[in-house]
Amino acid sequence: MNADGSGQARFKVTAPNLLFSKFGGAEKIIADAEAGIAQSKDVTLKRIHAVNSGANTTLEAELSFKDARKLGSTLRAFRDPPDSPEKCQEEILFGDTTVQIVIPKIQYHRELDIRSLVPPESNNPLALRLLDKATMSYRIHLPTTVKNHNADQVSDEGKTLQWDFTIPELLEGPVQMEFSSPIPRLSLYLTIAGLVLFLAIAAGIFLWKRNNLTPPAST
Repeated sequence: MNADGSGQARFKVTAPNLLFSKFGGAEKIIADAEAGIAQSKDVTLKRIHAVNSGANTTLEAELSFKDARKLGSTLRAFRDPPDSPEKCQEEILFGDTTVQIVIPKIQYHRELDIRSLVPPESNNPLALRLLDKATMSYRIHLPTTVKNHNADQVSDEGKTLQWDFTIPELLEGPVQMEFSSPIPRLSLYLTIAGLVLFLAIAAGIFLWKRNNLTPPAST
């Protein structure tokens, strides 16, 4: 994320071909992504491709966005039909995100619940044992240092946060991702606002004095 709320997002998924087939295959996922994002004025798909390596497939995508707050609404275009009240799989994997500005900080909260994507027959002791090492990771790069968070890993002097969840953990129920971060360039904005206010007051005083001290024109 950039200081103005724009940024880039990267996705990488490596999973068995069988799992991809549950969603129609990698080709269908790519076609749906290209069609869905093409309808958005705020998000641009820069690249997307899939590579097969035997029993597994790796799907990678990169996109740019103008406003991070609109990413969630952009994913609604993937609903079938578009006016369906049911969330699509892309929305579920992205999670429910809330961003609030509480000066001087930005408060971020994301809840992730993927249980509806997993067939009931897959949620059993044998499947969970096989998926024990499978993880989902979410990473956010920020322009300012974060001090309050529940991330599992922190790097880049506190500007990069990463959450790691095992699949069995995700199947137990919703997980939360939270942090609060200083508003980027807030001190600069306040300085500019103060300067503008000062100049406006000075200009008002000058005009008031000129109008009240100027002698009336003689006839």
